[in-house]
Amino acid sequence: MKFLNGYKNPKFLILDKSFKIVDTISLELCDEDGLIEEILPLSVKQIGWDFNEDTKPLGIHIVFNLSYSFSDKTNTKKIISLINYYLGGYTLKLFPRSDIYQRSFFVNYLSDSFTLALAKGGYFAKGHKKIKLQFKTKEKLNNILYIDPDFTPLCAALFHNRTGIFVTLI
Repeated sequence: MKFLNGYKNPKFLILDKSFKIVDTISLELCDEDGLIEEILPLSVKQIGWDFNEDTKPLGIHIVFNLSYSFSDKTNTKKIISLINYYLGGYTLKLFPRSDIYQRSFFVNYLSDSFTLALAKGGYFAKGHKKIKLQFKTKEKLNNILYIDPDFTPLCAALFHNRTGIFVTLI
């Protein structure tokens, strides 16, 4: 494969205060802009007595941008449920790509606003447009975490085997 971190849709686990799973929300694949991961470096700038500057890296946060140029009613209801869970004080755990379950992050909803525009067509409109969501990792990360799908463990291959046939790798 010629990409990292998987290719499927984003999935969220909704957890209560005792970290029990309340709900699972799998959103559809993002459209034109897709799911974009933005790395935000954290650092501290120190100025010495001789006025020399030194920057000390402290880690990173990842911002996940999900942009839907079109979202049907089912997906839009999932998005609204997700935001309502966050507003209700639930914890969100994001799997950026549902085919790589080893890569997940606790996230906060980051968007300042939520736009819900009706796609053209009036009464016959097929859905909504211009939905943009942003989520930011809660914890500081010490490196850019990625997974190469060509080297995922066997359990990942078995987990995604839709035929139900036991597969072994030699």
